[in-house]
Amino acid sequence: MALNPYRAGRGMTPNYGDVIIKTGKICTLSFQPNQDGLDAALRNDPTFVAPPKPILIARIDDAAGTLEIYPLNTTRESGDLFGPKYDRIESIRFENFNLSLWHPTDLDEARHYLAKLPAGFVRAPEMGFGIDYELRAITEALEEMSIDGLVIRAGRTSGLPRLEGTKYVMSKVHFDTVRRAVRRVHDQALARAGEEKERVAHNELLTRVDPAQFPEQPPIYRPDGVTAIIATRSGDDLSPRDQQTVIAAAGAVAKAATKRNQAPLLQLSRKIETVTLDELISRFRNLLNDKSSENKWQTFFRDNPFVLRLAFGFPVVQMGEQVSVGGGKFTGTGGKISDFVVKAAATGNLALIEIKTADTPLLEKLEYRGGVHAPHRELSGAVNQVLDQRYLLQKHLPALKENSGDYDVEGFSVQGLVIAGRAPEIRDQKKSFEIFRHSLKSIVIITFDELLKKLEMLSDFLRSSDVPEMTASDAAEKDDCADGTHMQ
Repeated sequence: MALNPYRAGRGMTPNYGDVIIKTGKICTLSFQPNQDGLDAALRNDPTFVAPPKPILIARIDDAAGTLEIYPLNTTRESGDLFGPKYDRIESIRFENFNLSLWHPTDLDEARHYLAKLPAGFVRAPEMGFGIDYELRAITEALEEMSIDGLVIRAGRTSGLPRLEGTKYVMSKVHFDTVRRAVRRVHDQALARAGEEKERVAHNELLTRVDPAQFPEQPPIYRPDGVTAIIATRSGDDLSPRDQQTVIAAAGAVAKAATKRNQAPLLQLSRKIETVTLDELISRFRNLLNDKSSENKWQTFFRDNPFVLRLAFGFPVVQMGEQVSVGGGKFTGTGGKISDFVVKAAATGNLALIEIKTADTPLLEKLEYRGGVHAPHRELSGAVNQVLDQRYLLQKHLPALKENSGDYDVEGFSVQGLVIAGRAPEIRDQKKSFEIFRHSLKSIVIITFDELLKKLEMLSDFLRSSDVPEMTASDAAEKDDCADGTHMQ
């Protein structure tokens, strides 16, 4: 009859060899594979070659007071049987553990001393030493570094952990802290897995037969679970579906959360506004750098009417783009067309907006007289175009209101806005541009880079820690009141 190749009392652990001890000032433990072990290793790897001598697994240095173990796979056929347990970590050394008092004279005494190793380490030599398998997250993390050994040092913890050559050195106290944390997560995971298994079994077996008596159990909610999962992650780490769920959940809990504490919700609102504004600024910059066409700019302002609001010193409401100012209706195709028409939110007073491009020239290149540059025909033409649209709008406004059924608009003092070009950089050109645009009575000219600057200043304002909580719209109106370039 064949002998049982398993050790009793250790979960049927295979018995693949014997431990050999050599005593003295330097005491060593080695593992000698038996025939069952050699056969298993050969089954696992047909190229396996039996080791010519016992494999060193531990070394106790009496003079240095150290115990160094060399973790060996002595049981798992799925791995490299009789090879190192880990890919990088070849040894684990224990220092300052009063090992100078260890003088084992035989294997039983050695086992007695090894039982004093800190919790979290495999203490049985026939199991090949190392760190407990349930704590493999520790070795997996350490092996991300270019090290070949771990040192556990008892006593003082100052300056630890640190790297000493190719060794990762940590204190016994620190290792125990990490061990407890990993073990706690491991135990919690097992408990949660058990609960989740029960939930799945309930839903698949009971609910499907009698949903009235056994209603479906939803996924288990654990307090602070959302915090644990996403608090330290960026939004990009979440799947699109999870992102939508988080947004929806924020809206659902907003009312209840505001009753308890308004500050976090206001901070969230500001953060969302700031992130949205940053994306808007990035798109604006890209359009500037790409020398975009007039149609692309009109599409941008149509999709982001908030940007146009920054050009006004009072709240406005966009009526639409490509609005007729001389046809039968505001939405008609006849007559003159304005790029955009807005109305004052409070009074309904209309304003016309003409969009050019960022490359539209503002001034003639050659001086008209010493230090004076005339406005470029593209700019003066755009101004006259808006003035003509205003004239037609005021002339036809009663009919437009009647035919469109839009009676809350007024033409008390129709304003005009031209968005064109970039601000000059040369002093004489700056002077000529400012003289020209500020001489206009009811037309405001604003450059694309000035509009971008307004967005950037608004973003900086929302980020400043000493401003009261407000939305981007509130901040924009506050900015409008302090900016003399806006319409009055």
